Amino acid sequence: MRRLIRHALTGRWHVSRLLSHGASQKITDAIHEAERGHSGQIRVVIEGTPGVSHVLKQRSARDRAIDVFAVERVWDTSHNNGVLLYLMVAERDAEIVADRGLNTKITSEQWHEICAALERDVGIRGFTHAVCAAVSCIGVLLREHFPSEEAPNELPDDVIIRKG
Repeated sequence: MRRLIRHALTGRWHVSRLLSHGASQKITDAIHEAERGHSGQIRVVIEGTPGVSHVLKQRSARDRAIDVFAVERVWDTSHNNGVLLYLMVAERDAEIVADRGLNTKITSEQWHEICAALERDVGIRGFTHAVCAAVSCIGVLLREHFPSEEAPNELPDDVIIRKG
């Protein structure tokens, strides 16, 4: 019931409050910088709430992140090394979904560590800084496993904001 209320009360202003003027551009710049030196692709989606139906169907933030991964076509890269950083504001949850090319190189524990740090740092350093730091950590892992100086940018770098 508590989860249902949280989703019902999460509106556009929640996301707007988190993303102060210029914050979206700072995250976009962080994505652009984090994609240097490797062939991986990073997408960031921030969503207020996917809606009350999400809760009624008993779907998790992870389930929603997997849906968004498909809808945003993060899987559509030549090296199968796209990464989605998904944030659901209503649940204060961060999820990373990585394409199959990363499964043998980066462990789920490494992705969970980035998400846990992001969730922890939001309260300490602020939302924008925490998201940018997580994006930077993703870039470090991709640089380690997919180094490339001349990789094309296959997915847009802009942050996607779904206010719910």
